[in-house]
Amino acid sequence: MGEDKDSAVLVGLDPGTCTATVSGVNSTTGVALGEIHEVN
Repeated sequence: MGEDKDSAVLVGLDPGTCTATVSGVNSTTGVALGEIHEVN
């Protein structure tokens, strides 16, 4: 069995512009991928 390290957050948002802040452990830098999906 592989390691599954994906995470998810399910929230209700009002229409408009949203901002996400991502930070690494001990203030490290890297690359983040964010996806937003409409759930009915």
